[in-house]
Amino acid sequence: MSEITLEKLDTIRERTGLGYKEAKDLLEKSNGEIMEALIAWEAANHQPQASSRKPPAAPVDTMNDVVGKLKDALADGQVKAAPYVEAGIKFLKNKYFK
Repeated sequence: MSEITLEKLDTIRERTGLGYKEAKDLLEKSNGEIMEALIAWEAANHQPQASSRKPPAAPVDTMNDVVGKLKDALADGQVKAAPYVEAGIKFLKNKYFK
Protein backbone atom coordinates (compact mmCIF):
# COMPACT_ATOMS: atom_id res chain seq x y z
CA MET A 1 0.00 0.00 0.00
CA SER A 2 1.31 3.40 -0.96
CA GLU A 3 1.55 6.02 1.78
CA ILE A 4 -1.40 8.40 2.12
CA THR A 5 0.01 11.91 2.27
CA LEU A 6 -1.54 15.32 2.69
CA GLU A 7 -0.61 16.09 -0.92
CA LYS A 8 -2.57 13.06 -2.11
CA LEU A 9 -5.53 14.04 0.06
CA ASP A 10 -5.42 17.58 -1.33
CA THR A 11 -5.30 16.26 -4.90
CA ILE A 12 -8.36 14.07 -4.31
CA ARG A 13 -10.19 16.92 -2.56
CA GLU A 14 -9.45 19.42 -5.36
CA ARG A 15 -10.60 17.07 -8.09
CA THR A 16 -13.67 15.66 -6.37
CA GLY A 17 -14.85 18.26 -3.87
CA LEU A 18 -14.78 15.68 -1.08
CA GLY A 19 -13.85 16.40 2.52
CA TYR A 20 -10.70 15.04 4.19
CA LYS A 21 -12.41 11.98 5.70
CA GLU A 22 -14.05 10.97 2.42
CA ALA A 23 -10.82 11.58 0.50
CA LYS A 24 -8.86 9.49 3.03
CA ASP A 25 -11.40 6.66 2.81
CA LEU A 26 -11.22 6.74 -0.97
CA LEU A 27 -7.41 6.61 -0.93
CA GLU A 28 -7.43 3.77 1.62
CA LYS A 29 -9.77 1.72 -0.59
CA SER A 30 -7.46 2.30 -3.56
CA ASN A 31 -4.26 1.44 -1.63
CA GLY A 32 -3.08 5.05 -1.72
CA GLU A 33 -3.14 5.29 -5.52
CA ILE A 34 -4.55 8.64 -6.66
CA MET A 35 -5.54 7.50 -10.16
CA GLU A 36 -7.35 4.43 -8.85
CA ALA A 37 -9.13 6.56 -6.25
CA LEU A 38 -10.29 9.04 -8.89
CA ILE A 39 -11.48 6.28 -11.22
CA ALA A 40 -13.41 4.64 -8.36
CA TRP A 41 -14.96 7.96 -7.36
CA GLU A 42 -15.90 8.71 -10.97
CA ALA A 43 -17.51 5.29 -11.39
CA ALA A 44 -19.44 5.61 -8.13
CA ASN A 45 -20.71 9.06 -9.03
CA HIS A 46 -21.46 8.32 -12.68
CA GLN A 47 -19.26 11.15 -13.89
CA PRO A 48 -18.82 11.23 -17.68
CA GLN A 49 -15.43 10.24 -18.99
CA ALA A 50 -13.40 12.93 -20.71
CA SER A 51 -13.94 11.33 -24.11
CA SER A 52 -17.74 11.43 -23.74
CA ARG A 53 -17.95 15.10 -22.78
CA LYS A 54 -19.36 17.47 -25.33
CA PRO A 55 -16.93 20.01 -26.76
CA PRO A 56 -17.67 23.64 -25.95
CA ALA A 57 -20.17 25.29 -28.25
CA ALA A 58 -18.75 27.29 -31.11
CA PRO A 59 -19.21 31.06 -31.00
CA VAL A 60 -22.56 32.04 -32.42
CA ASP A 61 -21.65 35.47 -33.70
CA THR A 62 -19.77 35.89 -36.93
CA MET A 63 -16.88 38.31 -37.10
CA ASN A 64 -19.12 40.83 -38.88
CA ASP A 65 -21.65 40.57 -36.03
CA VAL A 66 -18.96 41.24 -33.45
CA VAL A 67 -17.53 44.19 -35.37
CA GLY A 68 -21.03 45.57 -35.83
CA LYS A 69 -21.74 45.30 -32.11
CA LEU A 70 -18.47 47.07 -31.30
CA LYS A 71 -19.24 49.85 -33.76
CA ASP A 72 -22.75 50.24 -32.29
CA ALA A 73 -21.31 50.42 -28.79
CA LEU A 74 -18.88 53.12 -29.91
CA ALA A 75 -21.60 55.09 -31.66
CA ASP A 76 -23.87 54.93 -28.61
CA GLY A 77 -21.08 56.13 -26.35
CA GLN A 78 -21.02 52.87 -24.40
CA VAL A 79 -17.35 52.39 -25.15
CA LYS A 80 -14.99 55.29 -24.63
CA ALA A 81 -11.65 53.53 -25.13
CA ALA A 82 -11.63 53.49 -28.94
CA PRO A 83 -7.92 52.56 -29.22
CA TYR A 84 -8.69 49.30 -27.45
CA VAL A 85 -11.39 48.33 -29.94
CA GLU A 86 -8.84 47.44 -32.63
CA ALA A 87 -6.99 45.26 -30.14
CA GLY A 88 -10.29 43.60 -29.22
CA ILE A 89 -11.12 42.91 -32.85
CA LYS A 90 -7.66 41.46 -33.43
CA PHE A 91 -8.02 39.27 -30.35
CA LEU A 92 -11.43 37.98 -31.47
CA LYS A 93 -10.17 37.25 -34.97
CA ASN A 94 -7.23 35.27 -33.61
CA LYS A 95 -9.24 33.38 -31.03
CA TYR A 96 -12.43 32.50 -32.90
CA PHE A 97 -11.99 33.13 -36.60
CA LYS A 98 -8.76 31.54 -37.79
